[in-house]
Amino acid sequence: PAYPFLAIAFALPFQAIIKEWHNKIDISSRSFIVFKIVSCMLLISVIVFSLSQKGKISRDKKTLQLVFECNKYIPSNSVISIDNETYTKWELHAYFARYKNISLDDNEKHLYYLHNKHLPILDLDEEYVHLTDIDSYSLYKKR
Repeated sequence: PAYPFLAIAFALPFQAIIKEWHNKIDISSRSFIVFKIVSCMLLISVIVFSLSQKGKISRDKKTLQLVFECNKYIPSNSVISIDNETYTKWELHAYFARYKNISLDDNEKHLYYLHNKHLPILDLDEEYVHLTDIDSYSLYKKR
C-alpha cells in the first residue's frame, strides 16, 4: 500500500522539470503521432501476451500441484498441521492462503496433516487416516 506514496515522494523534486518538458510537447508533430501509435501497439501486444498466458503455470509447478491436489480434500478457511521444517516454506503458505484461504500450523494438531515424506513422521497413532500422496507429501485427516 505504500508504493504509490513512495513513488509520489520520489517524483515531487522533479515536478518542475517534467512540467517544463510537458509544455514543450507539440501534440501535432509527426514524432508525437508516431509515439502514440507505437505506444498503442505496445499496449495491445502486452494485453494479448498477458491473456495468452492466463492459466499457465511457469514457476513453482510442484508446489502448485500440491496445493491444488490438497484443495480437493480440504475445505476453505481450514488449518493444516505441518512439521517445523515444512513451516518455513513460505511459498507454500502463500499459495494455500491465495487459493483457498488455508493456513498452515506447526504447533497444534488440526483436522488435516500434511507430511513431507523426506522427514520423520509425527506420532499420528491411529487418529489420522491417509487420504492421498502428492509428489513428496502425504495428506492425512483425523478420524
